[in-house]
Amino acid sequence: MVADQPGTTATAIVVTGGQQSITGSELRFTPRGRLLIPHAGLDLVAVGLTSDEARGCAALLAQPDATGDVPMPASSRATDGWRALADDAGAVRQDRIIPRQVPNKSTEEPAHTLLEDHPAPSDLPETLTRDDLQQLDPKIPEHVRAEVESADPDLDQDVRDWFAPDCDRPRLTLLGPVAVRAHGAPIAKRKPFFIEVLAYLALREHGATAEEVATAFGHNLSTTRSSVKTVRDWLGVNPRTGERHLPEASKSRAAALRGMPVYQVDDLLVDIDLFRRLRLRGQARGKDGTTDLVTALRLVTGRPFSQLRHGGWSWLSDMNIDNHMVCAIVDVAHLLTGWFLISGDIRRARAATETALLAAPYDALTKLDLAAVTKAEGHLEEARQIVREVCNEPDEDGLPNEVNDRIGEVIARMDWLEAS
Repeated sequence: MVADQPGTTATAIVVTGGQQSITGSELRFTPRGRLLIPHAGLDLVAVGLTSDEARGCAALLAQPDATGDVPMPASSRATDGWRALADDAGAVRQDRIIPRQVPNKSTEEPAHTLLEDHPAPSDLPETLTRDDLQQLDPKIPEHVRAEVESADPDLDQDVRDWFAPDCDRPRLTLLGPVAVRAHGAPIAKRKPFFIEVLAYLALREHGATAEEVATAFGHNLSTTRSSVKTVRDWLGVNPRTGERHLPEASKSRAAALRGMPVYQVDDLLVDIDLFRRLRLRGQARGKDGTTDLVTALRLVTGRPFSQLRHGGWSWLSDMNIDNHMVCAIVDVAHLLTGWFLISGDIRRARAATETALLAAPYDALTKLDLAAVTKAEGHLEEARQIVREVCNEPDEDGLPNEVNDRIGEVIARMDWLEAS
């Protein structure tokens, strides 16, 4: 092809060994990392990967084939408040739970779960496995419940403010199409960009310096300060304090702690934080926490971080909070779906599952939850069709994707799949 169709075919032939005759243009790679192009008289440094970079690329490419779960990180270094008690998805941290298999008589104090009665596998909905209960509904000691409740005394008021149509606090929506409700100076142009700037500041627990904002957005410091000022004017004055919701960097809470100018937003309601706080308290309360978990799902309006500004939000990949929140929504909805199916409340089971599908429309376990709900509603053939679609979901090569062990276990429990 190279010899017969010169200049018309993009073809490269890798030659190793002592080949003397080379057809076409020759690019010679040396053991020292040089690229020689004899006919052009060029001796260049070849672009390459270090051993660590190559291993990283291989691990990244292999990741889609990994089917096992990994622990949710708890990246916050807070020593007080609700963040000190929760992982990044809002679940109670592992060092404060008791595994379900530990007998009650072995614990130093009473501990509770949502599914208190430890149902036998045969009593569980097909999609809610014993391993799910171990991961999503561990035992929470009573002192941890008290600690969680006392660490977040403003949660109920913040939730009321979020849903109140006349709330005077700014609100940032991220659990769906990103949006901001604010009461300061209206923004006429580039609103998607300024939503992104606010989200960047709001998601950084300890605020951000002007240099950090400039790096994240690829701007100079002058442009950065101008952008932050626009957001400051947009958020307006906090009626509770008489100060700006976004103070000058030298006057923020973080600046007082760190001794350097830091941008930090005050009294901003963020649906991600509300979801995590509700999940934390709901899990800590056991059976009494169902209302908190249901309220958390009410915050979800679509796939987290959807309808983003084109070409923006590159900094989000470093935080991974978008993926963590999809996992959190799916986990909460999965547990509630199982709980409501056990309780016979099929309507609320469907509501929980449909919320998870808003956030994760392609999640196989959520689709199986939908099949279980549909079967409980009496639509057996429709439920079977949903399972068939899960089993035959095409991979990138067009062939049915291989289900993982967890999905396989759930499907094996569905003894109603085969038509009678």
